[in-house]
Amino acid sequence: MHVTEIVLFRTKPDCADEGLELARKVPQEAAKFGRMREHRTYRSTEDPCLLCHHIVWESMADFEKANAHFSDFPSGPRLMACMEPDMTMHHFELMSQGQGQQAEAVQKA
Repeated sequence: MHVTEIVLFRTKPDCADEGLELARKVPQEAAKFGRMREHRTYRSTEDPCLLCHHIVWESMADFEKANAHFSDFPSGPRLMACMEPDMTMHHFELMSQGQGQQAEAVQKA
């Protein structure tokens, strides 16, 4: 059974381009620890620092294995799902997508 994970997170306000780097890095890192069926990264059209990873894992075991790794990842904080405190609705545009172990970021034209 596939498991879908949605993760919202913010980059630093002065590092809007950090999002594209994360869109490339996260699927590559996650694929080392769990079998990823599909990965997409979206950026809010209203707030360039708000990003969303949409990941489909092959199984619950893959999801748990990858997330156990990222919860202790030394180079950065745990990516947690979050809701905007003011309940702002954000619209997102696709930044990158990939499938399986070949997840690659493609810059939106």
